[in-house]
Amino acid sequence: MTSKRKTKALFPLPDHQTLEIIWNSMGIGVFTVDLERRVTSFNEAAVSITGYRLEEVIGKHCHEVFGNNLCQGDCRFHRAFENSNAFLNFDLEIMDREGDAILINKTVTPLRDRQGNLVGAVESFQDVSLLWDLHGKIRYQTERFRQILDSMALGVITLTRSGHILSFNTGSERMTGFRREEVIGKPCREILCSNLCQANCGLEKILKDGEPLSEIDGEVRSKDGTAVPVKIAFTLLRDDEGKTLGAVGMFEDRSLIQHLEKKVYQRFTCGDIISQDPRMLRIFDLLPIVAARDVTVLIQGPTGCGKDLVAKVIHEQSHRAKGPFIKINCAAIPENLLESELFGYIRGAFTGAQHDKPGLFQLANQGTIFLDEIGDLPLALQAKLLRVLEDKEFYPLGAKKTVTVDVRIVTATNQDLEGMIRERKFREDLFYR
Repeated sequence: MTSKRKTKALFPLPDHQTLEIIWNSMGIGVFTVDLERRVTSFNEAAVSITGYRLEEVIGKHCHEVFGNNLCQGDCRFHRAFENSNAFLNFDLEIMDREGDAILINKTVTPLRDRQGNLVGAVESFQDVSLLWDLHGKIRYQTERFRQILDSMALGVITLTRSGHILSFNTGSERMTGFRREEVIGKPCREILCSNLCQANCGLEKILKDGEPLSEIDGEVRSKDGTAVPVKIAFTLLRDDEGKTLGAVGMFEDRSLIQHLEKKVYQRFTCGDIISQDPRMLRIFDLLPIVAARDVTVLIQGPTGCGKDLVAKVIHEQSHRAKGPFIKINCAAIPENLLESELFGYIRGAFTGAQHDKPGLFQLANQGTIFLDEIGDLPLALQAKLLRVLEDKEFYPLGAKKTVTVDVRIVTATNQDLEGMIRERKFREDLFYR
């Protein structure tokens, strides 16, 4: 009779949580039985292979779960006990939860407690149904089949129902850096380490739904740890009677396509501006050149064409990119307030000026100031702006000392400044500065 003490002996490690993680991360089915052949543990791989849930098998006799041709006759459990210092390895056919036959390779090892007393056995097994079925049906075509797979540019792998790799074509080797002899028989998730393995495993999904999967975007890890973007497709492998044997996984390397898409995107993108217009593409080519030279810039164009975006790109691609970018619409601020906004004021400059206030030019020091709608700047302020351009200094409102700034000026307008010069509404010397 099995005692609780003997059951606890199945977990001799002090850290039970660590043991459970290792137990359930194993790629092969493993379960334990006591001396009466009652199942005492059943890992996740065993659940995946057989279809039985943990609560359905715990406490049941082994033969009630694994109905096979040895259960009623030559039970290997007793032979393992007789050879208590050895293990037994053999192939046999079992029935899964749905009543389908599965060919497995099984190893039985006696299990002892710390005192050396026999308490049961550990049994591990792998689903080898697909291996045997495929080899039995296409043995004479194996080389031809391999050549067909190796001629494909796609990565193609075949998997057992438990996710172990049966074949690994040349495309897969090229994509991952693994040689096929390094991966055959290993769990797929250990080799490919896809970002879909944990939450959205394609194999588990098609085994559950019975429908092929295609056009799934994901990535796999190469041998050197590089992430490889791929398009993934999975198709079930079935025998002539429609029984599911495993799956075929196909991977298309998208690295070059993504690289080209990025290049195309970069070609038609400049900062926050996206355009395929040939005239804009010429501007895209000019902007880095303009940005690199610390000169004053005038941007002309109709309202809504994105002049402010161009100004921002010039700032971001210049050596002043880490400095401030200050933007002001000259047409949006009343004329009597515009001077104090741009150049600031000192305490007592006017009624209500109770403290010094820096202007936008001071706030833009070491950076860029963008004067939108420069054509609406009053003539008196145009003269003051001209001095900033020439001498990099100005008088705040009410001040007797100049303030020096290091600022780049970018301007924009939707008006005809040359026509305004002829009408004496805009200073010619400012225009050419």
